Amino acid sequence: MYRLIRLKKILNHNTIRKLFIHNKEDKEIPYDQSLMVFNNAPEPTQFFEYKGSHLMAIVQEKERMLKAINDLLHR
Repeated sequence: MYRLIRLKKILNHNTIRKLFIHNKEDKEIPYDQSLMVFNNAPEPTQFFEYKGSHLMAIVQEKERMLKAINDLLHR
């Protein structure tokens, strides 16, 4: 419960940039759940979808992920 309250505080803070990183094959966290949080988060937000293993985006899609981070930071 504490984690949910903390997440709501973060998501409701409008000046924090939020990058959601997820893949459809993830067996740890449902993809739909990630989209639900993303769709309910205030801007600035960005969704980064990749193919690969859980928590491996920076290894498997390094260049694309770094570009997504850079784009979000310079909006």
